[in-house]
Amino acid sequence: MDHLLMLLMLLLSSGLQAEGNHTSTAVRLVGGASRCAGTLELKHEGDWRPVDYSMWTLKTAAVVCRELDCGSAVSIRGRYESSQRSVWWINSDCVHSGSALKDCVTSVSSSLILDLTCSDSVRLVDGTSLCSGRLEVKSNQSNQSDQSNQSNQSNQSNQRTRAA
Repeated sequence: MDHLLMLLMLLLSSGLQAEGNHTSTAVRLVGGASRCAGTLELKHEGDWRPVDYSMWTLKTAAVVCRELDCGSAVSIRGRYESSQRSVWWINSDCVHSGSALKDCVTSVSSSLILDLTCSDSVRLVDGTSLCSGRLEVKSNQSNQSDQSNQSNQSNQSNQRTRAA
């Protein structure tokens, strides 16, 4: 019995879900230079589609970047495709109100697709707003607090001053 409970806990903690009706919404960036850049796609109601660019701001994009663990939003860009197709439109007011992403999605037809670039190498954490907090720098797939980097920069600066 303990083994069954342990297996169930491992499955739940790994993010695996049983087959059936899924109400979760997944996001990804595809076709970019890194996992944190590219065309924003959203899986909603079992269907992966690109996201319409209309009404997007860096503030809205920051929500997606954080969900992807890619730091903050650096740039957003609308890209026209040759023809319209089914895309997801995300209501930014809904996202900013704190609602779950899945509750802010509507299916529309558009040719204007959102390309998003997140900063996967730096991020602010534990702040009271998007522009405050402790700076973390990612190096070799791990996050390091800026305190160690500040002391290294200070030492390098002192060495340059002495050499001059």
